[in-house]
Amino acid sequence: GISGAITTRLSLLAKIGYGNAFTDNEVDVLPLLGQLELGYFVSATAKVKGGFLRRISPQPFFGFVNENTFYTGWNQSFGAVQLDITGEAGFYEYGDVRTVGPGSGDDARSEFFVGAGSASSYAMTDWLTLGVGNNFELRESNNEDLTFIDAAGDVQVSGIDFGYLYNDLFVSLSARY
Repeated sequence: GISGAITTRLSLLAKIGYGNAFTDNEVDVLPLLGQLELGYFVSATAKVKGGFLRRISPQPFFGFVNENTFYTGWNQSFGAVQLDITGEAGFYEYGDVRTVGPGSGDDARSEFFVGAGSASSYAMTDWLTLGVGNNFELRESNNEDLTFIDAAGDVQVSGIDFGYLYNDLFVSLSARY
């Protein structure tokens, strides 16, 4: 990929890659991964950015999940303190042959989400940073239209509405070397 300044105020991040679920099941996986982000430096200490991110991640029950996210954010520095505010919207595509739709057998689980987050960090030294943040995602799943079938072919769960709020509170300690 590439990352850098286009002009004194514009920055670009572009990455492309390959990913695969490497499962024994015959599941369609779009292996193209990547990120495209455009940033604008409002001032020497403030930046607004927006972009698209596509990645694949392992998932215990479904084997893998494709994540497609449109995002925007604001970064502000106050000396050693960094503040970040983000917003995002996108969808998850789960893949596993154990998830089938009623009748047709070809529906897969998917989720639409919108989210917001904030984080702050403090550079304690030139090489050590302490951070804290919180992210919220409101997710709406098509799971109410799906039936789960185990390996023996028995129905385990059917017709549950999975609209829910996902909250991620985190603390980080980063060291640069």
